[in-house]
Amino acid sequence: MSTKAQHELRIGDDVVERPRGNTIVAVRKGAVPEYAAKSKPRFGVVKDLIFKTNTRGQKIRYCLVLWDYQQTPSWHAHFRLQLRSEWDSAVAAAQASLKA
Repeated sequence: MSTKAQHELRIGDDVVERPRGNTIVAVRKGAVPEYAAKSKPRFGVVKDLIFKTNTRGQKIRYCLVLWDYQQTPSWHAHFRLQLRSEWDSAVAAAQASLKA
């Protein structure tokens, strides 16, 4: 069962990618620092919003995001993004779920 997004993004909002909980870290000593360096969050600004229809006919919201370190914006699913102001609480919740 799906749940409705807790936020509605608008053009001009500062966003960040949601933390992912599906981490796989190898047993090598150097794997953890390598993973940490590659898994830093991306921060950006919403430039446009559209709805695309999937094969079932459901409307999915997509956001055109200009990331801080890029010159060209890219499309991302709305549910993979969240407001930058909510980032700290989301990281804490993700870390708590991994420890449990």
